[in-house]
Amino acid sequence: DRTCQWVSMHVFRCDFIGSKENCPLTCGVCGVTLSPSSSPTKIPTSSPTVAPTNNPTTAPTKSPTKLPTSAPTKAPTASPTEAPTTTISPTICQDSTGTFDVIKNNSAGTIIEGRTCQWVGMYVFRCDFSGAKENCPLTCGECGVTSSPSSSSTKMPKAIPTAAPTELPIDNPTKVPTSSPTAAPTESPTISPTKLLTSTPTAAPTRSPTDSPTEAPTTTISPTICQDSTGTFDVIKNNSAGTIIEGRTCQWVSMHVFRCDFIGSKENCPLTCGVCGVTLSPSSSPTKIPTSSPTVAPTNNPTTAPTKSPTKLPTSAPTKAPTASPTEAPTTTISPT
Repeated sequence: DRTCQWVSMHVFRCDFIGSKENCPLTCGVCGVTLSPSSSPTKIPTSSPTVAPTNNPTTAPTKSPTKLPTSAPTKAPTASPTEAPTTTISPTICQDSTGTFDVIKNNSAGTIIEGRTCQWVGMYVFRCDFSGAKENCPLTCGECGVTSSPSSSSTKMPKAIPTAAPTELPIDNPTKVPTSSPTAAPTESPTISPTKLLTSTPTAAPTRSPTDSPTEAPTTTISPTICQDSTGTFDVIKNNSAGTIIEGRTCQWVSMHVFRCDFIGSKENCPLTCGVCGVTLSPSSSPTKIPTSSPTVAPTNNPTTAPTKSPTKLPTSAPTKAPTASPTEAPTTTISPT
């Protein structure tokens, strides 16, 4: 059950079937017929017609209108008005402080009653509900916003940014850079280098050197310290079932070398597993400085030259062929264990 007060909250409710019949004063249809009468009425109506007449009146009105006309008259009036026109104060854009009903923009047109502007401001899409922008123009950013773009730029900037970026850049760039970087890189580099150094080096070197050296040297990046994790972690066994073992430590991993092959061991225990500075794939050329620890697995091919000193332990099997030349010094005698 609705009331005329409920109908007066939104103009579009007068279009509901039953509103104009029960609330003619609210909807401004007092004395208005659904179709034009065949002859003019003897007594003027209490309220103006909903739509303007096709032809203007033959004589000017005795008193000035409360609101200016939407368009100027084609010719000036024969005599000045009896009183000066009233000055219209500018409308203050503010949200409604009370409750109101909104209609969801779905196929059913669901009506949600007793809403506030605080409720509308919780989600941006609620501004699209019928009745939200009318009651909450400040929350929905409709203060002074027209439905179509203006033909010329405004003299004063808007209080809120536009919903979408402009198609063309502005004539004068901003004096202050944006607080966050752009989502995508620019198509071409900047004309001049930046005055400040970047916090991190670029991923790839530049194609050509800069026109002038930087004002200050680049910062030195400290080398990463290779150390084992001091906490517990989970590892996955490299079997067909992929068994997960929870709550392990680097001390547990060090008890058996094969545990370094479990997924999660080398990542948490690089020092124990001897992978500090070791890449997962072999390098294209040999390193200039030897590694601090030996490789986890032996090389596929033997070295081209013999070692300078004998190995601490004998090989597991004798060599297939004798060496081409004798060693420079006799081998040391290893006492049996």
